[in-house]
Amino acid sequence: MKLSRLYSNDARFHSIVFNDELNVVLGKVTRRYDMLRDSHNLGKSSLIEVLDFMMLKELKADSFFKKYANIFSSHIFYIELLLNDSTYLTIRRAVANPNNISFIKSEVSCECHEHTKWDVTLPLTKSKEYLNRQLAFNVLTGVNYRSTVSFCLRTQKDYNNV
Repeated sequence: MKLSRLYSNDARFHSIVFNDELNVVLGKVTRRYDMLRDSHNLGKSSLIEVLDFMMLKELKADSFFKKYANIFSSHIFYIELLLNDSTYLTIRRAVANPNNISFIKSEVSCECHEHTKWDVTLPLTKSKEYLNRQLAFNVLTGVNYRSTVSFCLRTQKDYNNV
């Protein structure tokens, strides 16, 4: 599985197309009037939160999206995954209704939207099971994909507890 793209129904969220090879998230201050600032609070950890959300992380009361509900309440996010069988799986998840997840599988990469005819829409628990089957990881058999995702998507605070 490879991340293909991440986008939203809100134009303020810039679409991200992932490279086939290595992807690096770099926090760099580029505006002249911000040059005295550091590289914190530029959105690197927020991107991890969005990716984790799109990989079906359960939203807890202290989650990023709950904390900033006034900003994200109308956001619908989409993530397109390139699966091992060379097909694409797009996941749709709305912040306002995070337990109602839609999926569509296609032979080619395509950008979906609110009016896309989705193959299946499931509640969160069933969505995790569905995604686990679609990903068909064959390395750590018997291990749920969420275990590997949470290991790969790490924020600075995750390194505090080795």
